[in-house]
Amino acid sequence: MTIELREWGTTGDLELDADTVRALARTKQFEIAPDREVSGRWRLSATRYVGVAAVNGQVIRVAPKIPVHRLFELLTHTMQLVEWRHDAADWEGSDDLVPVIAASFLDHAERALRGGILQGYVTVSDDLYSVRGQIDFGRLSGRARELPLPIAVNYDDYTTDVIENQLLAGAGRVLLRLGTLTPALTNRWSSPW
Repeated sequence: MTIELREWGTTGDLELDADTVRALARTKQFEIAPDREVSGRWRLSATRYVGVAAVNGQVIRVAPKIPVHRLFELLTHTMQLVEWRHDAADWEGSDDLVPVIAASFLDHAERALRGGILQGYVTVSDDLYSVRGQIDFGRLSGRARELPLPIAVNYDDYTTDVIENQLLAGAGRVLLRLGTLTPALTNRWSSPW
């Protein structure tokens, strides 16, 4: 079940288990209290935070009280290093925060990958049956003195499995797992990730 709220909004008549109530009471994003109108139920209020939260398995979506495009205009003025292109997402056509962020992220990721996936050197520590790179005598010293096979080595590997690509792919997978993207965004996502 997903709970839908607006920023500073409240919803009631929620049936929540004790663990979820305790978890929500510990957050600064929400305020929880017994529902005065329905016995045994809870009222949940959003504070100044917007977005999607998962608390004890309960998904809570908080929509901003202002239009999404205005929210991002405010963000870009306070975060001067962030550049949100107006053509990257349907800023004014959507009132849902997550798809707008996902569309903008996807646009920026596509532009970053336009020249191809980034490649770079990664240091690998491995046990091999032949020498590649440098022998790691520190790791070999604790082994038996007989024939030390496999050999502990360190080498640099030129690969696409660099931290930058891992971060892009990881962020894409997280957005896909939210399950709130439009089919058009999900289809766009399937090609680069």
